[in-house]
Amino acid sequence: TISVSGGNMDSIFFHWPPAAIQMAVIASVVIAFVAPLSLLLLVLAWKDSGWGWFRKLHHLAISLSLVALAFALNEWNMIGFHY
Repeated sequence: TISVSGGNMDSIFFHWPPAAIQMAVIASVVIAFVAPLSLLLLVLAWKDSGWGWFRKLHHLAISLSLVALAFALNEWNMIGFHY
């Protein structure tokens, strides 16, 4: 936690951004790379795999969710290190 007491602004400048924000940004970058990869694997799964229809639909739902999340993160300008 970062607390400013007694006018000590050094703690803000030397400890910014906090670890939680850094982890969120790293996770958003990972999602940005995984989403297109999941779409590629989705095509391969539907084309010639031994998967049943339920497993294919489940993979489709996960892939579309990842792509939607990547678009939302991009809209919020959360992908990349902008601090």
